[in-house]
Parts: sequence; C-alpha cells; structure tokens
Amino acid sequence: LVDSDVVRYQLIMLNDMVNDGFWDMKEHPELVYQLLCSVHDMLGGKELPRNWLNFSKSFKRANNELFELIKSTQPDSIATQMNEDEYKIVLLQYNKKTFESFLEDIGLQEKEMKSMMKLFKEECKKYGKEIK
Repeated sequence: LVDSDVVRYQLIMLNDMVNDGFWDMKEHPELVYQLLCSVHDMLGGKELPRNWLNFSKSFKRANNELFELIKSTQPDSIATQMNEDEYKIVLLQYNKKTFESFLEDIGLQEKEMKSMMKLFKEECKKYGKEIK
C-alpha cells in the first residue's frame, strides 16, 4: 500500500463508524452503505484496487474424511466456517513427512495411517501438488 498511515487511519475510521454497530444496523443496508462511503470520502476518495476472494459454497472436490481430519486441527471458530479454499490452503502446507508426523501425533494406527496417507496423496494431486 502507498501510505501505511493513511491505511491505518482508514481502518480506525471504518471500525469507529461502521464495524462497531454493524449488526445493529443490519436492517438498514442503505445506512451501512452511506457510512462506508463516508469513510472512503473522508480519506480523499482515491480508488484502490481490491482483490476479492470468491466464496466457496460447497465441497465439490474435497474428500470428507480428510476434510474432517484437517478441520479437527483448527480452532472451533475457524473449523465451523472452513470452506474448500481454506481447506486446500491448510492441506497443501503439509508435505509427506509433516503429514505422517501429524498422523502419528493424533494417534492413528498403522493401517489408518496408510489409508489417510493414500487419501492425502490423492487430495494433493487433485489440487496440483504431487506427493511421492
């Protein structure tokens, strides 16, 4: 970002004007929109590029058994809302050695570990990462 002081000020203004009462104003979307615009206008109104992430609504490609295992490693606040994109990010951070270590740490038996390693390799391949 161009000026971190401006960004810091924008975040403070956004929090003070919109975030603090956001859920109280849910019945008034026009008011929320106007408050958001006012924060933007107060800071010069300069257009900045925004990179938006698409919202994943379903798990079309994810293996449910492996997804549940990965989800169990996350705090409850994250696990309850985890989508396929987030699952993919967490999954692809593992390599063969770290995933085997993870399976040992959670106490899986040898037969279960082999099954999960096979699933892990298949899932990684599906997302473009080859595990040997």
